[in-house]
Amino acid sequence: MNPLIFNILLGTCGAFVGAFVNWAIYNLCYEKRGSVSPWNAARESASKRKFLDYIPIIGWLSLRRDDSAHGKLHWIRPMLIELTTAIGAVWFYHWQIAGGLVGGQSMAIPVLPSEVEIWYAGHSLLIVLMLIATFIDFDEKTIPDWITVPGTLTALLLAAFYPEFRLPEVINNPAGLGSIHRSITFHSNSIAPMPDWHHDGRGLLTAMGIIGVWVVALLPTTPYLFRFMWKAFRRKPSRCLCVTIGFMLHPKRKTECTIRKTNRQSFLPNVLLAMGIFVATMGLAAFIFYQGNQVRWNSLFGAILGMGIGGGVVWVVRIVGGFALGQEAMGFGDVTLMAMIGAFLGWQAAMLTFAFAPFAAMFIAIAQLIITRRNDIAFGPYLCAAALFIIIFWRPVWEWGRNSFFMWGLDIFLFSLPMLVLFALMLVGIRFFKNRGG
Repeated sequence: MNPLIFNILLGTCGAFVGAFVNWAIYNLCYEKRGSVSPWNAARESASKRKFLDYIPIIGWLSLRRDDSAHGKLHWIRPMLIELTTAIGAVWFYHWQIAGGLVGGQSMAIPVLPSEVEIWYAGHSLLIVLMLIATFIDFDEKTIPDWITVPGTLTALLLAAFYPEFRLPEVINNPAGLGSIHRSITFHSNSIAPMPDWHHDGRGLLTAMGIIGVWVVALLPTTPYLFRFMWKAFRRKPSRCLCVTIGFMLHPKRKTECTIRKTNRQSFLPNVLLAMGIFVATMGLAAFIFYQGNQVRWNSLFGAILGMGIGGGVVWVVRIVGGFALGQEAMGFGDVTLMAMIGAFLGWQAAMLTFAFAPFAAMFIAIAQLIITRRNDIAFGPYLCAAALFIIIFWRPVWEWGRNSFFMWGLDIFLFSLPMLVLFALMLVGIRFFKNRGG
């Protein structure tokens, strides 16, 4: 196909993806404020839809006429989103073709077209999901599970059936001819020998344990929970176990997103939904494990571990910060968001994302504090910005990380415990001086 025509088609698809992002921002959020998207019914105060309105980017210039209904300059943000996705779709494809994940054409690392296609599809999907989550979090400081849960499940499917989807690392060619790349694993670059425990029952139990905690954490805490627990206990005590564990592990949430608001009159539909996710995910793990394909199992195990560590780190910081500060330090939506990012990119990239996110938030937080005197920020967008940075600059970031601390493998978390204690003490000190000064 002619390159110009191909780029036009790719950019057009990107623009329509941007239109989907705009639709999702207003339809997957918790507070239904009324969508400005032309793909939704127009408000009574807005003008009737025209054919031109449905054309991405250009249509927003036509929708300027509805400023009185939606607010002045309401069309600027959605138009920029669609313009960005159109340009980004073309640029990101050619960046992948040029071997961006392995250092570019100058590194002369051979990359198969099939690998480029799966990298492009998988990472593009992650970027789209992060875009939706970012602007919903900006608008109402919550991240709906309708974004992060399907995103996490999709990442696990990609890891199970397309192992080449995992982020690559460049290594010396065993044949002594230049360099090649391979997918990173949960043990990549560790100075310790590659363990074999994840290839037996211990690995399967670990994966199922992580999945179980993730699913139970998604269960809602509602006023009807205790009633449901009591009825289950009276009929048969063993039926109450799952619900009790869910109640103990699930932290209090400041807001409730759509998946939790639906059918809040009954706890049972939410339990059935969680059980369906649990059975499907457990079945996927067991199927890949008993297939005996070590490449696929290593890929899926790495994604599950990334989901657990990515979400777990934010969860621990949320709990420690909440106790130390006496208020919610991070939303639970940030936990599920990081679980999704970890499932897509692996635990190493998830750790780097969490480490880089404060730098992305720093300038915005300082400006907000100076202008509005508010010190609360939506942290989700900066996790997304850091994850995007990790993807684009993956080769140099990984080379730095692998030579700095990933050489310790999973043992790095043993060294992190003292840092967590110091972090808690620092927050307690901040709370003490803040209360004393007030």
